Amino acid sequence: MPTIDVAYITNLCQKLYFPAEEYTIATFITAHVSLFYLFRDMTGADAKAQNFTLVEIEDIVTTCSKNAETAMRNVRLFMEANYENIEAVLLAVRICSPSGMWPASHY
Repeated sequence: MPTIDVAYITNLCQKLYFPAEEYTIATFITAHVSLFYLFRDMTGADAKAQNFTLVEIEDIVTTCSKNAETAMRNVRLFMEANYENIEAVLLAVRICSPSGMWPASHY
């Protein structure tokens, strides 16, 4: 997982969960992939300290993965090649099934 600092992830999550303006699909993907890794790599002791059960952690990881994959299905195949979009696709490819990211109708 590429290193993304806490401030960047916090900013993404604030844009997504407390939107003052519209956010991009790339923000949605990057936030969910980042949360996927954050929770997937959480130790049992850290989960317990944050009052999460292992079942809750597994549910969060599954939800974040499904959200990222679903969002990737809605990304235009020929989207603008900017930093935000490239970052989102590269991060999502690591957790999503590449063959399942775009439906056949987008080819």
